[in-house]
Amino acid sequence: MAVDPRTRREAARGGARGIAILTAYAVVAALIGRLQSDAARAVAQLVLTAVAGTLFVLWFRRTLRESAAASRRVDEERRTTGSYPPGVPESRGLLLIPIILLGCVLTFALMVVIGTVVDRLV
Repeated sequence: MAVDPRTRREAARGGARGIAILTAYAVVAALIGRLQSDAARAVAQLVLTAVAGTLFVLWFRRTLRESAAASRRVDEERRTTGSYPPGVPESRGLLLIPIILLGCVLTFALMVVIGTVVDRLV
């Protein structure tokens, strides 16, 4: 099953956007760590955590919506043709959980690496 070039571009754009957000988060976190006042540092960390959490929830809701739409399209094709489209495994739902967990682990690792590099530079 060929992948639409628009889908590849959207995925690349989304990946670049994610890396930019993680980099900005790491830079701001490193700068917050340099604040002298404990109170200012605590407030800044709270605001940063709230913003990051909101962005994550918005991204996750969008991802779930897109996944549900794709699943509906696949199920509709299965109902009309009697089989799944080429390239779609019949156990496609089981792959979602390990992929999400791997994404979380890799995101955390990338944040740690970027934060360490920025902390050394600042």
